[in-house]
Amino acid sequence: MTRPLGLLAAAALLVGCGDKDDDDSGAAATDSGTSDTDSSATDTDTDADTDTDGTVERLGVVEHEGSAVVADGDYSGTETVSFIGDDGDGDVLCSYQLTLVDSAPRSDCDNCEWAFDLEITAASVVAETGPGCSETVGMNADGIAGLVGTTISYGYDPEFFSHAAVIMGFLDGEWKQLDYALFDEETDTFTYDWHSESLSY
Repeated sequence: MTRPLGLLAAAALLVGCGDKDDDDSGAAATDSGTSDTDSSATDTDTDADTDTDGTVERLGVVEHEGSAVVADGDYSGTETVSFIGDDGDGDVLCSYQLTLVDSAPRSDCDNCEWAFDLEITAASVVAETGPGCSETVGMNADGIAGLVGTTISYGYDPEFFSHAAVIMGFLDGEWKQLDYALFDEETDTFTYDWHSESLSY
């Protein structure tokens, strides 16, 4: 299963040039002296933060927090996926837990100490409050249970750009750095916490 990673949209700047007559009256270069009170420069939009039905649009953050034991070529752990309201500062509106077990090692993650394809062997709702999972992450309890049998791919790079230990994820056909992570080699414990995207609700 490929999990979206906070997609960023690039804005394109379009510049239009029209023909100018040779007998331009020069009005464009004339200061009318009304620029400070020009109504075209006045923001009259009073509905920028509302949907078309008049309700206020809010954003929430999808957070992935997990831990695993990684030893002798095996990965076994859990991940809690939570949708947190008010840009990540509010209530947890939906939370579900995944059990992750390695299905195959990966050797294509450059500089990774280890990497795996991980099968989701169990998935269940942990907590839910209004507006709930269906309205926030688009899945009800049956939909979350339907994640069982799908896969995600994680890796661990202890020196990302020779600087930091990070969790890597295989997304959109390539390995990408997700966030900082910690792998305790004495206990073989791997812990991480990363945000995948923001969603309106």
